[in-house]
Amino acid sequence: MRAASVTGPARASAAESPSAPTALGGVEAPRQASLEPDMSGHRGATGGDAPPALPLDGVSLARICRGALRERLSRGRGVPAPPVPDDLPLVDRPGAAGHDDAARDGGSASGAPPGQACLGLDSLELLEAVADLDRRFALSRTGIEDHLLLCPTLAEWGALIAEHLRRCGPDLPVTFMTSGSQGAPRAVAHPASTLLAEADALIEVLAPGGTGGRVPDAPAASIGPSTPGRSSEGAAASEAPGRVLVLVPCHHIFGFLFGALVPARAGWPVIDLAGRAPGTLARTVRPGDLIVATPYLLSLALRAGAPIPAGCSAVVSGAAAAADVWADSARAGLGLTEIYGATETGGIGWRRAPDHPFDLLPHLSRAGNGVAGPCGTPLSLQDSLAWRGPRSFDLLGRVDRVVQVAGVNVSPDAVARHLAAREEVCEAAVRLDPVSGRLKAFIVPTDPALCATPGAIEPQLRAACADLPAPARPQRFDLGTALPTGPSGKPTDW
Repeated sequence: MRAASVTGPARASAAESPSAPTALGGVEAPRQASLEPDMSGHRGATGGDAPPALPLDGVSLARICRGALRERLSRGRGVPAPPVPDDLPLVDRPGAAGHDDAARDGGSASGAPPGQACLGLDSLELLEAVADLDRRFALSRTGIEDHLLLCPTLAEWGALIAEHLRRCGPDLPVTFMTSGSQGAPRAVAHPASTLLAEADALIEVLAPGGTGGRVPDAPAASIGPSTPGRSSEGAAASEAPGRVLVLVPCHHIFGFLFGALVPARAGWPVIDLAGRAPGTLARTVRPGDLIVATPYLLSLALRAGAPIPAGCSAVVSGAAAAADVWADSARAGLGLTEIYGATETGGIGWRRAPDHPFDLLPHLSRAGNGVAGPCGTPLSLQDSLAWRGPRSFDLLGRVDRVVQVAGVNVSPDAVARHLAAREEVCEAAVRLDPVSGRLKAFIVPTDPALCATPGAIEPQLRAACADLPAPARPQRFDLGTALPTGPSGKPTDW
């Protein structure tokens, strides 16, 4: 299947405007004119009529910038940041309340007029936000990063980065950060050409009637956006699409693909609901819409709102879809597709029922017991696979992680399995403690009452580890009624 051409920015803007919040405090900020810098002489510019590195318009890129900025502000200020309108000035002018003098600290002198609502970034926050976008899109290739400092609204940032992408080739690296749930966040770069290949493969799966280039093992409704008011099952691929409702931030790879690149390639309008209350989905969704969410966010939204209209579908990723997610979706009449993948690899497989195997995405192929990318390069998977055929597989669980303790390689997962084999242990998780450099263990005892008296079980746990090499023996034991998890349901540190 060939991807549809990119729709114009006017269509995307119209689609997103109904749900876009006004400026903070209820004061509407005026839209600023965009800047179109002359970058013809900058290094890395392709020039001519070459296609852009990625076919993303300013509205889509502003959506990505919004997610990155909200995450940075939430982490830096210690409180969740609200959604930021595209036209809201990010900084105040020098001399206005709350703005640190640009002459004093090197900040930008551009921003909102005195007294006008703005986000209130200080000069360091602005510099950090621009540096983050520079790393994500390699802005220094065209030198456009300086222009972002002079035009601090998300709408202008999106327009500038779109111009940057227009002048870069398919080898442009786009960098994503891992979630950090399995350790410190890491930067992972994907060439633009690889992301485009994956987007086209996902369109082949998601489009009405799409089967990912294969005949499904069992009949399944298509999950792509369909004509409003009609069921998506049996819809023709040529029908006008509905909308994509994105509940996840678009600066992580899952949101980037499904909330920006895939809709741009397929011509599907997008509504950005990231960071909004769970009940917002029920007030926004229309027949034929496609919902993009993590399993956790989808369950919250389904349980918080009114019934979902007919013909809607959802795609989830970011964590395994548990049985209750499939059950909630079925009760809501929502066709669900689960995507298996990771930041490091991109999407790998998809399925539409919890008892079905995953099918490889069309642009990938089996390579022994693993998976190869479009060019035949093996991908480093985080899970072991059990193959059912040339393109279908089951997940057997994560590949053991190896850490170094006193210069010795140790598998925390193997130690956790060793502890979980004890009859007094229901579940166990083991990680490297970055402070002590030794292993630590979190234990869910078979008897929950033991959580109140950790010392009663610790001698048995230490005795159980006595036959392990010293580096593999946990130095610290913590007890609880359930293993620690983050908001998405992924295992997290403690």
